[in-house]
Amino acid sequence: AQEDSLEQNSLGAAMVDFARRLGDGYWKGTPTKLLAELNDLVPHGTAYARDWPRNPIALSLRLNGLKASLVTQDIVVVSSRGKHREISIHVRRRDHD
Repeated sequence: AQEDSLEQNSLGAAMVDFARRLGDGYWKGTPTKLLAELNDLVPHGTAYARDWPRNPIALSLRLNGLKASLVTQDIVVVSSRGKHREISIHVRRRDHD
């Protein structure tokens, strides 16, 4: 159910796709950088859709609302604020029995 709700959300779907491209990897950068990478990843029309974040602040706010759903897909998003705002994305490896 969580995966379906993410796929229905343009940002959620883009984050799942972005994370799958990382494999079992890790990404860290500013909200500005993440938004630019997501804009490059999604179809042209999605980046201009009404529900798509238009700026890094909107992206950060929207990601906060998606964190719990993303964790169910083994995608951990951590926002931090030091000298600059940063977002870390870690894809946890699923253990197979």
